[in-house]
Amino acid sequence: MGKWVGSYEGNESGTLIISVQKSGNITGTYGPNNEMVISSVRDDGALNPVLSDTPIFLMYGSLIQKKGTWKNKDKQGSWTLTKQ
Repeated sequence: MGKWVGSYEGNESGTLIISVQKSGNITGTYGPNNEMVISSVRDDGALNPVLSDTPIFLMYGSLIQKKGTWKNKDKQGSWTLTKQ
Protein backbone atom coordinates (compact mmCIF):
# COMPACT_ATOMS: atom_id res chain seq x y z
CA MET A 1 0.00 0.00 0.00
CA GLY A 2 0.99 3.61 -0.32
CA LYS A 3 2.79 5.82 -2.80
CA TRP A 4 5.47 4.50 -5.16
CA VAL A 5 7.71 6.78 -7.25
CA GLY A 6 10.13 5.85 -9.98
CA SER A 7 10.88 6.00 -13.65
CA TYR A 8 10.59 4.13 -16.91
CA GLU A 9 13.24 3.87 -19.64
CA GLY A 10 13.58 2.43 -23.12
CA ASN A 11 12.15 3.88 -26.33
CA GLU A 12 10.59 6.54 -24.09
CA SER A 13 11.50 7.63 -20.57
CA GLY A 14 9.95 9.61 -17.77
CA THR A 15 8.56 9.68 -14.26
CA LEU A 16 6.17 7.04 -12.96
CA ILE A 17 4.05 7.60 -9.83
CA ILE A 18 1.48 5.13 -8.53
CA SER A 19 -0.66 4.81 -5.43
CA VAL A 20 -1.62 1.35 -4.16
CA GLN A 21 -4.84 1.15 -2.16
CA LYS A 22 -5.57 -1.42 0.58
CA SER A 23 -7.91 -3.16 -1.90
CA GLY A 24 -4.95 -3.66 -4.28
CA ASN A 25 -6.23 -1.13 -6.80
CA ILE A 26 -3.58 1.05 -8.42
CA THR A 27 -3.94 4.57 -9.77
CA GLY A 28 -1.20 6.88 -10.94
CA THR A 29 0.44 8.90 -13.67
CA TYR A 30 3.36 8.57 -16.06
CA GLY A 31 5.27 10.74 -18.49
CA PRO A 32 5.46 14.45 -19.18
CA ASN A 33 1.70 14.77 -19.74
CA ASN A 34 0.83 12.92 -16.51
CA GLU A 35 -1.29 10.37 -18.32
CA MET A 36 -3.34 8.09 -16.09
CA VAL A 37 -2.41 4.56 -15.06
CA ILE A 38 -5.09 2.23 -13.64
CA SER A 39 -4.56 -1.39 -12.54
CA SER A 40 -4.24 -3.67 -9.52
CA VAL A 41 -1.63 -5.70 -7.67
CA ARG A 42 -2.04 -9.34 -6.60
CA ASP A 43 -1.24 -10.66 -3.11
CA ASP A 44 2.11 -12.00 -4.36
CA GLY A 45 3.16 -8.49 -5.47
CA ALA A 46 2.73 -9.15 -9.19
CA LEU A 47 1.02 -6.45 -11.21
CA ASN A 48 -2.02 -7.19 -13.26
CA PRO A 49 -1.26 -5.50 -16.62
CA VAL A 50 -1.48 -1.78 -16.00
CA LEU A 51 -3.59 0.03 -18.57
CA SER A 52 -3.42 3.78 -19.12
CA ASP A 53 -6.02 5.93 -20.82
CA THR A 54 -4.29 6.86 -24.09
CA PRO A 55 -2.01 5.69 -25.53
CA ILE A 56 -1.98 2.18 -24.09
CA PHE A 57 0.86 1.90 -21.55
CA LEU A 58 1.12 -1.66 -20.27
CA MET A 59 3.24 -2.52 -17.23
CA TYR A 60 4.39 -5.98 -16.21
CA GLY A 61 6.41 -6.88 -13.15
CA SER A 62 6.34 -6.99 -9.37
CA LEU A 63 6.15 -4.45 -6.58
CA ILE A 64 8.11 -6.87 -4.39
CA GLN A 65 11.02 -6.73 -6.87
CA LYS A 66 10.25 -3.03 -7.53
CA LYS A 67 10.89 -3.43 -11.26
CA GLY A 68 9.46 -4.74 -14.47
CA THR A 69 8.90 -4.02 -18.14
CA TRP A 70 6.52 -1.83 -20.08
CA LYS A 71 5.06 -1.71 -23.60
CA ASN A 72 3.34 1.11 -25.45
CA LYS A 73 2.33 0.15 -28.99
CA ASP A 74 5.68 -0.56 -30.72
CA LYS A 75 7.77 0.93 -27.88
CA GLN A 76 9.05 -0.91 -24.82
CA GLY A 77 11.48 -0.74 -21.94
CA SER A 78 11.85 -1.23 -18.21
CA TRP A 79 10.57 0.48 -15.08
CA THR A 80 11.65 0.76 -11.45
CA LEU A 81 9.75 2.03 -8.40
CA THR A 82 10.60 2.88 -4.80
CA LYS A 83 8.04 2.94 -1.98
CA GLN A 84 7.75 6.38 -0.37
